[in-house]
Amino acid sequence: ILFVFVFLSVSFADIFEKSELKTFFESNCSQIYFIFYENFITLESNLKQKVEAAPVYSLV
Repeated sequence: ILFVFVFLSVSFADIFEKSELKTFFESNCSQIYFIFYENFITLESNLKQKVEAAPVYSLV
């Protein structure tokens, strides 16, 4: 997810000036937050499912 943020920053940095980027992120911060929040929740859920589905081995 950090990669996505860095990728977006680099891509936008190639197109827009620094002041325009600041304005863009400030005006869209709630949408950006929602995207990251939703992805973190999905990632957490997927990891929990993998852990629960993993077989439990006893150390004998």
